[in-house]
Amino acid sequence: MLAQIVLIDSCPLLRAGLQQALAGDAGLRICGEAGSAQEALALVRELVEPGPGPGPRSAPAPADGLAIATLVIMDLALPDGSGLELIRRLLALAATLRILVYCHRDEALFGERVLRAGAHGYLDKQAPAPELLAAIRRVLAGELYLSPAMTARLLAVLTGRPPGASPPALARLTDRELEVFELIGQGRSTAEIAARLCLSVKTVETHRLKLKRKLRINRGGELLRRAVQWQLECG
Repeated sequence: MLAQIVLIDSCPLLRAGLQQALAGDAGLRICGEAGSAQEALALVRELVEPGPGPGPRSAPAPADGLAIATLVIMDLALPDGSGLELIRRLLALAATLRILVYCHRDEALFGERVLRAGAHGYLDKQAPAPELLAAIRRVLAGELYLSPAMTARLLAVLTGRPPGASPPALARLTDRELEVFELIGQGRSTAEIAARLCLSVKTVETHRLKLKRKLRINRGGELLRRAVQWQLECG
């Protein structure tokens, strides 16, 4: 069965590279691509709820939200929204959609978060093409895909055994706190963060206080430095 794939990444060159990497597999077909969260939502909404064309009216989408697209391959770093929130919104549009996060972020920090959001796999962008194809096949087969190291960490947590290494300090943050931390690292002000996340300025200030407490930071300038450094390390 032909798998229809939507690519979501802000970098056109990376999307082109993905298309080239997948072109050799006759069972995979790119049916659309998007460079932002809003473009992705509009594209998937169109695929799930096709409008009338120039000819006869298109058939309605199935009741379970089955999209023309079978799989979404997406980055978490998008210019206009949270990748974790986008996962939730895509699945609200099409519950049967499979989602593979293809991202250059710390898997120990984001792997479990993307699964909680509803995604079905996580793969680092530095992975070779054969591993990407293997991850796609696993996710399309109804399985979850994580690296062996992350799988071992999650199993250790589930069985109550101590993981092999201490989790990063940022792992103590909630998804929202991590999102605020990321925006601080992008140089955004408290007011800009509030507008971006549709929160009050007071709520963002509360998140900043929680960030300093959890990361054991005493000064606001140190919080900014840590956030910027993390952004640079993430690339």
